[in-house]
Amino acid sequence: MEPPADTSPSELPRRVFVVWTGENQMTANRVRNFNRLREVIEVPVVLVTPATLQEWLVPGHPLHPAYKYLSLVHRSDYLRAYLMHHHGGGYIDLKAPIGSWEAAFDRAQADSTAWVSAYGEVNAKASARFPGPMGRDIALHWKRLVGPGAMIVRSHTSFTGEWLREVERRLGSLAGRLAENPGDVRLGGSGYPVSWTDLLGKVYQPLQLKYFHHIRVDNDLLVGFSDYQ
Repeated sequence: MEPPADTSPSELPRRVFVVWTGENQMTANRVRNFNRLREVIEVPVVLVTPATLQEWLVPGHPLHPAYKYLSLVHRSDYLRAYLMHHHGGGYIDLKAPIGSWEAAFDRAQADSTAWVSAYGEVNAKASARFPGPMGRDIALHWKRLVGPGAMIVRSHTSFTGEWLREVERRLGSLAGRLAENPGDVRLGGSGYPVSWTDLLGKVYQPLQLKYFHHIRVDNDLLVGFSDYQ
């Protein structure tokens, strides 16, 4: 399965997606972070849940059939790519933002060559790990990378198209094993075939090196990384 041919214009609407992919209730920390981000980022927030997900699915591009077998964390990784490619705007994990996103949106919307704006990767250890030349390049250029937890993204760019295609290619190759060993909340049992960064960091960060002229570091989008679960 591949995304439909890109005939839609690239757009950057002023809204921010948050996803909650399970039927389980948010923890107290997640509720606190959600309330805080609605209060401080000064941009409309859209919460996507299993009850509202259908509203955001694009005709001709349903969810990948393996989506239902993913852990809840990996579902959010998949939806991040899907929503940013087809709809664009902002995305934030359920972590506390440091402040308003208004100025960051102003900067991103004023720069048509900015495809992805996000906080700078926090340190070399936070970047995805690869063997061989890719691992060397990621380690060497980590200061050019942006983090995956909060971002502003233009829809329908080469970056988002390749991002979503690669995530869905990986799901296709893992579909049989996923059906036999589905995920749970964070990952899954011993047979669960998707590692922590397979559907996000290991796709999102190599693409940043390919399209680095279109990546912008904007630390107004930084989030808190402690006490958020």
